[in-house]
Amino acid sequence: MIIALEFKKSLLVMAERRDSVVQIRSVVMIALLAICRKVIILDLAETDAMHTLALAAAIPPSASSTG
Repeated sequence: MIIALEFKKSLLVMAERRDSVVQIRSVVMIALLAICRKVIILDLAETDAMHTLALAAAIPPSASSTG
């Protein structure tokens, strides 16, 4: 739900600007929200260590590019 709201907000901002260029920051924020959602719903009892490590490695680069 949060991802959908963020995507809607991004579309409204782009519509107001009348630019055809997609804002990279908005795309990165939506991707970061998707990763966070995955971490929240992750079942650690059924997830292997490599999958958990891959998610953990994906979060810091995504978070540092939004700042």
